[in-house]
Amino acid sequence: MSQSRQQLTTAKQQLVAGQQQLDDKHQALVAAKQQLDAAKQQLDNSQQQLATAKQQLTTGQQQLNAKQQDLTTAKQQLNAAKQQLDASQQQLTIAKQKIDAALAQNPAIAENPAFQQQQASYQAGVAQYNGGLKTYNQNLAVYNQNMANWTAASQELAKKISTYQSGTAQYSSGLATYNQNLETYNKNVAAWTAANQQLQQKSSEFNAGEAQLQQGQEQYASKQVALAQAKQQLAATQQSGQQQLDAANQEIVTNEATLKTKQAAYDKQSPSAQKKIQAGTVTLEDAKEALSKLEAPTYTVDTRRETPTGQGYTVYDSTSNIVDSLANIFPFFMYFVAALVTFTTMTRFVDEERINSGTLVALGYTRRDVINKFTMYGFLASLIGSLLGITAGHIILPMIVYQAYHNGINVPPIELHFYPGISAIALLLAMVSAVLPAWWVASRELNARPAELMLPKPPANGSKIFLERIPFIWRRLSFTHKVTARNIFRYKKRMFMTIFGVAGSVTLLFAGLAVQHSISGVNDRQFNDIIKYDMIVAQKSNITDKQQQQLDQLFQEKAVERTKSVYYETVTKNAGTDNDRQDITMIVPKDQTGFSDYIRLATRQGQTKLTLSNDGAVISERLASLLNVKIGSTITVKDATGTKHQVKVTGITEMYMGHFLFMNKTAYQKAFNTDFKPNGRLVTLKNRSISNTRAEAAKFMQAGGVEGIQQNSALRSQITTIVHSLNTIMIVLIVLAAVLGVVILYNLTNINVAERMRELSTIKVLGFYNQEVTMYIYRETILLSIFGIFVGWGLGELLHEYIITVVPPNNVMFNPALSALTFIMPTLVITIITIALGFFVNSSLKKVDMLAALKSVD
Repeated sequence: MSQSRQQLTTAKQQLVAGQQQLDDKHQALVAAKQQLDAAKQQLDNSQQQLATAKQQLTTGQQQLNAKQQDLTTAKQQLNAAKQQLDASQQQLTIAKQKIDAALAQNPAIAENPAFQQQQASYQAGVAQYNGGLKTYNQNLAVYNQNMANWTAASQELAKKISTYQSGTAQYSSGLATYNQNLETYNKNVAAWTAANQQLQQKSSEFNAGEAQLQQGQEQYASKQVALAQAKQQLAATQQSGQQQLDAANQEIVTNEATLKTKQAAYDKQSPSAQKKIQAGTVTLEDAKEALSKLEAPTYTVDTRRETPTGQGYTVYDSTSNIVDSLANIFPFFMYFVAALVTFTTMTRFVDEERINSGTLVALGYTRRDVINKFTMYGFLASLIGSLLGITAGHIILPMIVYQAYHNGINVPPIELHFYPGISAIALLLAMVSAVLPAWWVASRELNARPAELMLPKPPANGSKIFLERIPFIWRRLSFTHKVTARNIFRYKKRMFMTIFGVAGSVTLLFAGLAVQHSISGVNDRQFNDIIKYDMIVAQKSNITDKQQQQLDQLFQEKAVERTKSVYYETVTKNAGTDNDRQDITMIVPKDQTGFSDYIRLATRQGQTKLTLSNDGAVISERLASLLNVKIGSTITVKDATGTKHQVKVTGITEMYMGHFLFMNKTAYQKAFNTDFKPNGRLVTLKNRSISNTRAEAAKFMQAGGVEGIQQNSALRSQITTIVHSLNTIMIVLIVLAAVLGVVILYNLTNINVAERMRELSTIKVLGFYNQEVTMYIYRETILLSIFGIFVGWGLGELLHEYIITVVPPNNVMFNPALSALTFIMPTLVITIITIALGFFVNSSLKKVDMLAALKSVD
């Protein structure tokens, strides 16, 4: 114990001495730090002064360069002036010699005015030369002075540059010394810090040793007391200790029996526990393998139309856009046809009331009162018709559209609202088409005198038509055909009304039937003839061997007809009117053998088969039209990581739904700069129904190695909803177009018969049969209707092209081909209407009292 005390005393003396040394070193370090800070301040000041001096030198050098350039220019100017002076002096010398020679030869020439003028010119030249010489000498003196100043400034600048370079060298030397002293200071600080830490550690050890010594002394004293007490208790507890030893032996025997029982239970349960441990080990190894293959996640920002769960919104948005697109074009056609009928009706109404109007004016009514009669009639008719149309447009048509769409989309019950703006426009257009024609025709008619108004309106004057100027044709026409040709051009207004009326009806019929043909059979064409697989099963990138075996077993089940290994990825490209992200299904087959059993690659026009080349990709037709690209163009797509890749378009295949990009392995490796590795399979089921496809897809999704499944049933449902709703709207359009055709032809035919009743009565009195009288006037309607049908075909094709271009969603294309039925049905409808009206006209003409029609009204 005394030896430990002596060791502690020695250690304490060493600690005190070490602390004194550390304090001395710390003071030395503080002084060194102050010197370094002062040196740093001096260096910073020197650096600032050098920067200022450098800027001044740069400015001085620039000024000297500018002055040197000015001196060079001045020198050039002086040299040029010197050359001019020398040339002038030479000319003056020559002139002087000529004058002296002339005087020497003939002294009397001095009195000659010409000679005197020559002398005056010489004197003026001498004066000009002296003035120029004086100016040259002055400029030369200025130049020499400036040159001397420039030389002095250059020398001064050279001295400053030398001073600057010397200061720079001193600064560099001082900076090097500072850095060296700073490094020495840092090393001393590090050494002092290490010594201080060592001192603190030794001090802590000393305190701990001193505490242990104190504690040991206390324990030694307590142990002495405890030893005495233990001796006293030993004799007392010896007997009880023997009893405890016997009890312990008995407990050992009991525990040995328990151990044997537990060992038997362990041996019994050990095999099952080992199996569980092995299974857990396999699961752990699979998890480690999957973790090693796990790729970094990628994140995308989607709009409501782009999100994977936004299919319902996309379908609803697409269908609503269809209604908007159709509403932007069909009201114009409807209003055009309705305005044509209204204008014709109001014009005929005013003409029929011509005699009554003349009578009213003769009785003292003002022309304004008579005009108000017709405008009020047009106003009331348009008001009643507009109210009925506004009511139907706010109730009936919305319900038809709602019924067309709500079967395929879960939407809340329809809410009917009143739209005052649209109603006001409809009412205004109705007034324009009914009131304005009545006012205009009545104003024009009432410009005549009452006596003229009380007479029937004279028939339109005939004129020689163009056909008469072609004798080869005109001579071969019969009398009735010639009359028909003349009457067609005689009544030009009715001709244009008939042509455009029939053309409008045929246009709507043609467009409706053409759209029905374009959308019918798209599902069957897409998923039976073009796409022959039912789903794409995409595998996880970190799939384990066990998961791969499980997936291979699913591919070999009886429900699966065939599969093909491909690389499948969804790449993106922004396009469309909203610049939305377009999801493009990229499929790269492992090989092209049997690839046509899953996807048929061919052009829509001509059905030319396409093959996958090593130079680029084959894309779907809708994607090509959306990107406005053709064969040979290059498109840029983004992969899942956002990396852009350029792909050359080598073919455009027929495809009506979805965006697709097909490549072979070589082209894929070139474009994406990566090795080909299949990650999915095209799967064709034996039972290809939508319900079975969904059931099998759910079975595949339960497998651990499947990342996702792309089913064709989703696209089928979307296009079915669009086709059903659009087909309903087309049916309504076709019915309205047929009704408009009946109204137009009936109205125009009835007006034609009424206006030409006296003409028809005349030819009937002259011996024409009833059918001849009917064909006399109705032949014009037939010919104009035929011409209107051809015009309607052209306009209908344009309208059809607009609809199938604007209406479909970005990932859907309607078939632009036209069927023969599209041309036949409108023609057949107009033909039936024309024939039916022909019988009606024939029946009406039979009942007309020809003698009463021929009575004069004079």
